[in-house]
Amino acid sequence: MRYAIILISIVCVLLLSAMCISAQDFTFSDKGVQQLARAIAETVNHTNQLPSSFNLPMANGHNMIITTPNAFELFCRAIIAWKDSSHFPTSVPLLLSDLSFPAPEPHSEPERDGESIPIFSRDIGDKAHIWLALAEAPGHKLFSVMKFGESKATAYRLTIGQIVVAMAILIDQSVKDYALSHSDIIPLAIEVPLVHSPVDWNDRHAPLLVQFNEQHQPGVPIIIQPHLGITIQGILLSDRKPVQTELRSPFCGTIRIEVDGYGPIVKVRLLLDGMEKQVFTGLGPHFYDLNTLALADGTYTLSAVATDTNSKPYIYIYSFMVANGRRCGFTPAELDTHPVGLLNVKG
Repeated sequence: MRYAIILISIVCVLLLSAMCISAQDFTFSDKGVQQLARAIAETVNHTNQLPSSFNLPMANGHNMIITTPNAFELFCRAIIAWKDSSHFPTSVPLLLSDLSFPAPEPHSEPERDGESIPIFSRDIGDKAHIWLALAEAPGHKLFSVMKFGESKATAYRLTIGQIVVAMAILIDQSVKDYALSHSDIIPLAIEVPLVHSPVDWNDRHAPLLVQFNEQHQPGVPIIIQPHLGITIQGILLSDRKPVQTELRSPFCGTIRIEVDGYGPIVKVRLLLDGMEKQVFTGLGPHFYDLNTLALADGTYTLSAVATDTNSKPYIYIYSFMVANGRRCGFTPAELDTHPVGLLNVKG
């Protein structure tokens, strides 16, 4: 009996040792995570389809086939550490090798290829720790769709697959734009393609091979960058870099939007609450008349995405108020011209 107990103890020790070694082996370098992000960003740009698995080098030099849910975990851990320390982590562990995602919801998938929306980087960075906590909770139950935004008028939804793509683009764009020594610099906004989710998240039969590009050297901030000058009703919104601006004064009726580009700009996409309104070619000036009478009163988001000669996007996002005063005899935008005692409120 005593020998049996000793034998069982030895087996347990060996099993625990094997588990520890295995856990230590599931570690990926910063370079590996960044190359994974680049592979995803470049692939979905051409195929509009998120792969289900990847053949990725680990920190120990061996390759490992990981699923897209595994990539989700790696990106979450990398972004959390990046945000906490202001530097991209040198290594990222993979702990939940059996992590899976819910089946894609057909009504949440994009209706057509080529659609994309600009979003603030903080929408990804602020929620990464929440997503990782959900993944680590018993049962590893993750959502299929996530809603972003506080206002109903400016809210948008991303599938879990599109969130993986958003994290990949955030990492890849930051590494492309800045040297690794400046990896604490994160772009204000990114453009996220609305890609299709894999039918089977656990399909490992045809993994995308992720290879290190030894010739690639991180760049430095571009000295001469394209930029847009954007005005609404003559009010200048933008400066020489992507910015967030909020206009408190309400607008009513038809408002004129003017877009004027500078630098190597090929095209400019104009979007209202994520829906494309117009695509302009060249520098401009370009004009678009927005009829707000077709809109409900409230806050809206105007986005402009300028693409340069290297196909790099520059994103500008603004919020403004529409108030046509349908329930009154005047519009809120005309308050300054109507003395309070003379207002004819129809109710």
